[in-house]
Amino acid sequence: PTANPNPDPDPTPNPNPNPNPNPNPNPNPNPNPKPSPNPNDADDTDDEKKKEKRMNVLWIVADDLRPEISAYDCAAVPTPALEALAARGALFRHAYAQEALCGPSRNSFLSGRRPDACRAYNFLNHFREAGAGPDWTSLPGLFKAHGYAAFGAGKVYHPGLPPNWDGDLSWDMADAWMYPGEPACEGARYPPGQNRTSWCAVEWAEAADTKAFEDTQTVAEMKRLLGAAAAAAAAKPFFAVA
Repeated sequence: PTANPNPDPDPTPNPNPNPNPNPNPNPNPNPNPKPSPNPNDADDTDDEKKKEKRMNVLWIVADDLRPEISAYDCAAVPTPALEALAARGALFRHAYAQEALCGPSRNSFLSGRRPDACRAYNFLNHFREAGAGPDWTSLPGLFKAHGYAAFGAGKVYHPGLPPNWDGDLSWDMADAWMYPGEPACEGARYPPGQNRTSWCAVEWAEAADTKAFEDTQTVAEMKRLLGAAAAAAAAKPFFAVA
């Protein structure tokens, strides 16, 4: 028989039959791999981030006022505080009143519906009446339903339209709503005994004590409410109207 021309020079068997030179049998170089993320956990994280981004809302409503202020380029009426506020926010130059009366107009923009849907054209009707929107979600009610503290003071809805400032359908604190009154000035054309807003012009020197003014009372109440909301800021953001 023909001899093997290439005999094995080292007939000693290989002590390590594993051809893989890596002595670690685990192919993953990370000895503590992280578990696969749970998609539900990701949703929870996204929800938390959304909550962190929610901002407080302070809405200031003015009545019987044309935009003849400095923020709207009317130099004859200096309003530096409102001008500074407009510079920091959004200034709308094509926003119009829904009605020429405050009650119907407030019913409209606080419900998000046109006056013909609210069925309020005067100081007699409101959108919570049958045939309009007794179950509608109001604008403050929408914020309230999404975890905001909804509160305010002064004239937001027209008094009595809807009743009780729309109650807990709109607010967290309707039972404690503050609507101020101020004494009528001398010569005001109101029946005796009625405490009605006079809108009489006064010199500032004559009005050193402004605590009786409606706006002063509303500002003081809003400062109190905003202070309480700031103390509870960790609980929920706020939607405040005055």
